[in-house]
Amino acid sequence: MALEPFSIPFAPEMVTDLHRRLDATRWNDAVTGNWMMGTERGFLERLVRFWRESYDWKARVASLNALPHFRGSFDGLGVHFLHFRSGGGGLPLLLMNGWPSSFIEFQRLAPLLTSGSPGFDVVVPTMPGFGFSDRPSRPYQVELSDLYPALMSDLGYDRFMVAGTDIGSGVATRIALRHPHRVLGLHVSSVAPKPGNPEGGPVTPAEIDYEARVALWSREEGAYQALQSTRPQTLAFGLADSPVGLASWIIEKMRG
Repeated sequence: MALEPFSIPFAPEMVTDLHRRLDATRWNDAVTGNWMMGTERGFLERLVRFWRESYDWKARVASLNALPHFRGSFDGLGVHFLHFRSGGGGLPLLLMNGWPSSFIEFQRLAPLLTSGSPGFDVVVPTMPGFGFSDRPSRPYQVELSDLYPALMSDLGYDRFMVAGTDIGSGVATRIALRHPHRVLGLHVSSVAPKPGNPEGGPVTPAEIDYEARVALWSREEGAYQALQSTRPQTLAFGLADSPVGLASWIIEKMRG
């Protein structure tokens, strides 16, 4: 990769367009006054009012640009990442977020990791199609469990630790499975489905209980996952056009 420093651009015209869209919101008739059926309208209205009247985009962009941003190109695909250095001899740590989060999830954590004893050199990549990484031109264009180890190689790290949340947990797990000789350790905050082992022993009661709880979660909370993994483009038109729709979609997941 050709790695270069990167700064988040500030586009006043985009903020103006956002304000126009927020002002023109068509609010639905909420069936319930709580979160039982999804996002609670009163909460969302307060959030949007803050977003429209109080949120300082220019100051926020300036604070985010104080972070160590970089971009590189891998097989023609631009990848954004943060690279926090410990000051020498740090243990490399590849730290990955999920959806609907972003690198912002780790902006307070990374400095703590770099200043510890021992310290870590922390690399936080942005998944293709999100944030400031390029959008793939076709489904499954890149395999992250190969792309991210290549990024670590170009940064001079032969062996490293991997950690992740949400989707990042799955990527971290696959990296450890595909590149075990390079991974010093694996830490995940959520359990990714493990590959089946046809030669494994009998299923334990704990495994049966876990599968039952996963099935319950899928029925109660997993509708968004089914939609986004099968018909993401159908939903994407609405979320791209309506900032309040996007806020409602994301905030309900953050609350959950």
